[in-house]
Amino acid sequence: MSYGTADGPGRDRSSGPVLIVVALVVLGCLLSFLALRSADARSTATAGGTMSEPLRFVPVASRSEGRCPETSPYTVESPESGQCLTLATDDGLEVERLRAAEAVFDSEYGNGWLVRIAFLAEDAELFGDLTARAAARQPPGNQLAIVHGGELLTMPTVGGRIDGGKVEISGTFTQREAEDLAEQLRG
Repeated sequence: MSYGTADGPGRDRSSGPVLIVVALVVLGCLLSFLALRSADARSTATAGGTMSEPLRFVPVASRSEGRCPETSPYTVESPESGQCLTLATDDGLEVERLRAAEAVFDSEYGNGWLVRIAFLAEDAELFGDLTARAAARQPPGNQLAIVHGGELLTMPTVGGRIDGGKVEISGTFTQREAEDLAEQLRG
């Protein structure tokens, strides 16, 4: 009975380079998967802890050109339009934390990047009520200013009541803008 030696007839010398190539391909796939997961985790992280300051959802009462004449909890400046927004003093919702805020690419409808928010159960119905009241108002009252730490994060228009505790904010976001907004919403 002959088993052969390393250099003998029992060893196929061509399998060594093939095994190295296969190992490199598997390693490359694994590294690519981990890199994509890491990038995805940045844009879909969930909000777990309490925010440093509450997130406020407040209908816009009016808009005026230029800077706000005074600082108050009911006025914010829009860095995009350069307008001073006066917020409704009798309405709104303060949220201490969200269940999730994530940047998502809408490949189903081709709307580009958007931000998905999921509220905690105790805030979901209150948000539905707020959106119903906002949607019934004339512009700009049908816009909800989303404010954190006195800074306007975004101001989406509300078309109707939003139930279920989940909302999507769409617009002309780039991936970076959607990821930044999701991060700001997480506080």
